[in-house]
Amino acid sequence: GGIAKGYASDKVINMAKKNKMHGAIVSLGGNVQTYGTKENGKKFKVGIENPYNSSDQIGILTITNKAIITSGGYKRFFEKNNKKYHHIINPKTGYPAESDIESVTVVSDSGAVGDALSTALYVLGKDKAIKFWKKYREQYNFDLIIMDKSKNLTITQGVKKQFGSDFKFDVIE
Repeated sequence: GGIAKGYASDKVINMAKKNKMHGAIVSLGGNVQTYGTKENGKKFKVGIENPYNSSDQIGILTITNKAIITSGGYKRFFEKNNKKYHHIINPKTGYPAESDIESVTVVSDSGAVGDALSTALYVLGKDKAIKFWKKYREQYNFDLIIMDKSKNLTITQGVKKQFGSDFKFDVIE
């Protein structure tokens, strides 16, 4: 489950390219991938859901030819004895990851890479996720949008121009 939807969106986008489509957008529940532009030549607008209010967005990316993949423990979970159990497992413990991140969105060229990174970075937590981005951003060509559990929004420099938000956010360079 860590890369399946990202892999599937890569395959659909490759079919769109092979069939010489003008543009396409694929949405697979937390995984969105774009190719080309709309018929009018404009880029696609992709909303990033607010993990604290599903009817709201933390921002909108105006983008093309990118995968926008979000991971978080706020959608699929249950509570028992006042403890929340979600679907993202920490491989070191075998239990749901205890992260200071509420949601992490990876913007990358590949859906599969973005899917793998968003899950892994959620498990790592905010500080280690940012350190990972600083070290590997060029190798994997990706950017981040992180909403932490203190409701702070942090984005990386590479998506600043495409990201519109009513929320105050910090930019990591």
